[in-house]
Amino acid sequence: MLIGLLTIARIAFVPAMLLCNITQHHNFPVLIHSDYIFTVLMAAFALSNGYLANVALIGAPRSVEPHEKEMASSMMAAFLGIGLACGSAISLMIIEWIK
Repeated sequence: MLIGLLTIARIAFVPAMLLCNITQHHNFPVLIHSDYIFTVLMAAFALSNGYLANVALIGAPRSVEPHEKEMASSMMAAFLGIGLACGSAISLMIIEWIK
């Protein structure tokens, strides 16, 4: 339950970051001018990402039958790599869209 709430709460980081003074082109209103607040937002986003990713990677093999643990671990590693690659590609498109 807590993990699901934390995951959903991370959605709030996206508009918060868009309201920071992070680009020269201001397509969104700048409500957060401080670089320190942006740095804290990024650190919290990174730490919550690391925590939730580790919980998922550790929890998946524990939630399957003993003979499926190796396959579950392999699938989690593969999907982590695919997710990171897709996220990187999508971020390039979002940066172009924001400009």
